[in-house]
Amino acid sequence: MSEVYKNNIQLITCKNTNLAKEIDNAPISNNYDAVLSKSGLPTIKITQPGRDCYCHSPYDPLVEAKKYLRHFYEQHRSEVDKATSGIIIGFGLGYYVQEVLSQYIWLDEIIIIEPDVGLFKLALHCVDFSVLFARPNVHFVVGALDPLKLKALDEASNLYSAQGIIIPHPQIATMAGPEYVMGVLKEITNYITRKDHITNLLEMKSKDIVKNNLYAFTHLFDKPLVNELFKKFPAIPVICVSSGPSLTNYIAELKAIRDQAIFIAVDSAFNVLIENGIVPDIVTAIEPQFCNKYDYIEKNAHLTKDILLVTTLDTYSGISKHWQGPARLLLHRGLMKEMRELVPKLIDPGIEIFPGIPTVGLMSLIVADKFGGNPIIMVGQDLRLTDVTHAAGSANARKIEIINENDQSFLKVIKKTDEKDLVYDRQKVEYLPDYDGKLVPTTAALKHFKETIEGNIASTQAKIMNVTVGGVKIEGAPRSTIEEIKPYLGNRVERRLLFTDSGKLFLRNNYLVNEWLKTLDTQSEGMKKDLDTGLDSLKKVDNNIEKRTIYLQELITSLDKKYPDFMSLLTFFLFKELETLKISKARDRTHLNKYRSVMKKTVTLRRGLKKVREIMIQAL
Repeated sequence: MSEVYKNNIQLITCKNTNLAKEIDNAPISNNYDAVLSKSGLPTIKITQPGRDCYCHSPYDPLVEAKKYLRHFYEQHRSEVDKATSGIIIGFGLGYYVQEVLSQYIWLDEIIIIEPDVGLFKLALHCVDFSVLFARPNVHFVVGALDPLKLKALDEASNLYSAQGIIIPHPQIATMAGPEYVMGVLKEITNYITRKDHITNLLEMKSKDIVKNNLYAFTHLFDKPLVNELFKKFPAIPVICVSSGPSLTNYIAELKAIRDQAIFIAVDSAFNVLIENGIVPDIVTAIEPQFCNKYDYIEKNAHLTKDILLVTTLDTYSGISKHWQGPARLLLHRGLMKEMRELVPKLIDPGIEIFPGIPTVGLMSLIVADKFGGNPIIMVGQDLRLTDVTHAAGSANARKIEIINENDQSFLKVIKKTDEKDLVYDRQKVEYLPDYDGKLVPTTAALKHFKETIEGNIASTQAKIMNVTVGGVKIEGAPRSTIEEIKPYLGNRVERRLLFTDSGKLFLRNNYLVNEWLKTLDTQSEGMKKDLDTGLDSLKKVDNNIEKRTIYLQELITSLDKKYPDFMSLLTFFLFKELETLKISKARDRTHLNKYRSVMKKTVTLRRGLKKVREIMIQAL
């Protein structure tokens, strides 16, 4: 293994461990041979039936790349001038990428798609790419392109919002064929089309998202993280109940096995279960906007006392205000860029922040998997349309019909009973195969949900099953019946840990202040015997607090400059919410009381330390 390869693969490992492993394990074709060109620069000779060819010019690869990019600009001047990102198909030995960076200097980002992992590995043996890999605006997709890789790329770059220009590597594009180039273009276009639909829905809710984040931010210190429960339920069967139309078929059977598994219900399935005598252990909620399912919860809050709520920063804030049972927070890559930047600075290193979660059904699946659940049984995860949008009885259920116009199918909502409810009329209908191979109606959003669920299933070790009637086929989740899952169920599942009210896993500031206080309590016991030692210890604590104060002040100053409107709103909302916080007599040891007490003690300590210093100075 060459030193050049070691350095290159180490840089890739720092950014993407899985990609580095895939490259390291990939074979290099015997048809590829690294040779020197006439100019002394490396190129790759490719042995093919009939005649050999080269990945780059056998004379001068760099001159070839310069000429190609100049010619490409002349042919596509208008598109290149408007572009903010370049999508290069084929990497080779990087000469074309080097020239794109040199000639098209206005491009904010470069996205490189290399279909041949073995060829990419050979390139890592030939050229030192440390400067290229260190650039934060250069992103790689190596191997076959698929929606999951596009999603990861989108989260790391501005693939969705950028104006992109596709630049094919001429030799690699020729080897792969025009079908491959068109396939890449189609994959990217399809991804952006699906995300357009999701984004349009979120834009409708943007004001609610801001309000929810502001509310959630002021309550971060008194809401423990769901991460604390991860791996606490190994090999326990978990049933994730969604509100697809087929849920109604399984109510009686679910009621019979209620005590033999942990039940996680999405918010829109809550009232269906409750009204049929099934009390779930957990309810997951992610929807940012008020709608009928939340109206039901607010009006029936007394039914939530013995149920754990798992929510997010983006979730409609009213559900947290009315929920009477325990609640925990799941941190994910939220919808407000300000919060995406701020939250990682406040949590303890090692606390997992999840990628964007587009559907509450996926949220339930993630929670079940992280708890250690096995098997995980999905019920009502249909991802298809019948004559209703949700299971009969669901607060969000609406009757629909599918109409055809100009060879295209659309949804038509038969009746809107309440303007506050979310109803997506005139939505285009797509078709996907069910478990019997029959094409069934769905939507672009549900298709996107299917792909994200499949991606999650592919990354878990748990056995996943899908109990559905006529639902879209989800890869990795074979269709099952309630009878078929019964052998996996327990006699009676222990679930006390779900409802503990002594959460310790909060945001970093609480943790540090509490640790400093413990240090102070321990070391101050010997202060009377050894004042000097005690004073030194207090100075260390004081320095730690001072450093944290400076850190927070610098963070606030930075955010004030970067997001003045957001910070003004936050300041107003924070004080408004703090006025509403009250200490319950029944819970004199709540986290709110605990950490308010910590802060008071910390302030008192600093004042006392200042006084001790003054006395010591006078004594000297």
